[in-house]
Amino acid sequence: MDIDLIRSELRSFISQTSISQSAIARAIGVSATQISQFLNGKYPGDNESLATEIVKVMRNHNQKALKKGKDDEDENFTPYYTHDFSRAMFVIDDAIEDREMAVIYGEPGTGKSVIMKAAKQKYPNAVLIEATLNTNAAAFLDELMLKLNLSLSGKKANDKHNTIVDFLNKPNTDKVILIDEAEHLSVRSLEDLRRINDFTQTPIIFCGTHILINNLRGTNGELKQLYSRICGKWVMRGLGKDECEKIFKAPYIFKWSENANGYANFRISAKLYKKSLKLARNENCEMDEKIVEEASEMMILGDE
Repeated sequence: MDIDLIRSELRSFISQTSISQSAIARAIGVSATQISQFLNGKYPGDNESLATEIVKVMRNHNQKALKKGKDDEDENFTPYYTHDFSRAMFVIDDAIEDREMAVIYGEPGTGKSVIMKAAKQKYPNAVLIEATLNTNAAAFLDELMLKLNLSLSGKKANDKHNTIVDFLNKPNTDKVILIDEAEHLSVRSLEDLRRINDFTQTPIIFCGTHILINNLRGTNGELKQLYSRICGKWVMRGLGKDECEKIFKAPYIFKWSENANGYANFRISAKLYKKSLKLARNENCEMDEKIVEEASEMMILGDE
């Protein structure tokens, strides 16, 4: 077994799928530190056994992705030509070009995560972190280090911050930090990111709900230094009627997913389209207005 080849394949797998080292570790039943050690050639245990389990995880993921691609071939859609997508990507491109910070925010389901994944695909040098309610300051630094393929071994919080800064300041290290669900970041994590940008000029893109923009200001204005450094923003509005019909190629979706502001929620529209398509197949008929209406009755739409 060529261990070095598997290390290389694992790095490519992480880069292409945005699956974290922590997630791979959980799938195998080991610690994230062990995966990091393996990647850096410092794993003290049975490298061959660990490599075998890593190959299984990568193969299983690829098989599932292939099957999903075949099953849902006509149900995959990305709003590349919508106003939201083009403007959000402009803000992201501009921040990356100027090596600054930007924020994309809006209501849940407006397509924010789709845009962040598209940005990750456009910029292979980017690392994408998806924050959760469990992402405290320590967990965030750990996740960022793992995404940058840096070892966590024996480092305290300040050491981790300095390690990240030193790495990002190395010649030919050109990284972009993308953070989805960034409203879950703590004040300390936001301050860490401000300092990382200050010290390294690494572009940072925050993405989240309207809560995020309030968090970036700070409850009592304590994050003014951070907020003043945000060079660009885009507020997601949702899909216009023409955009909705162009994406889903079904004129009836917008009617049932339109919100009070006159736009359609992207996530609701996508789910309604899929359910309508399945219902039409089940009834062995074409998807029409009646089918979409029936499918809408099987879903929770908006704030009902």
